[in-house]
Amino acid sequence: MDEKLRGLLLRSRYEGGKSQSLIAEEIGVSKKTVMHWEQGIGQPSLELFVAWLKACGVNPMRYLLEYLRPGVTDQ
Repeated sequence: MDEKLRGLLLRSRYEGGKSQSLIAEEIGVSKKTVMHWEQGIGQPSLELFVAWLKACGVNPMRYLLEYLRPGVTDQ
């Protein structure tokens, strides 16, 4: 898995104050899948990544831009 994506998954969940179980339930995957993604085993599709961000209650566009163009959101 892309380490940048892994970092964004972890940070967004922590910033949103959500548990792995809650994210899994909200996006329709198992808790084990969430755990694997956070450990760098596999990765979500773009659709599931956006659903993850929404479930965390964070701004999806901010994270997508950060993934695609690091440093853009710092300005």
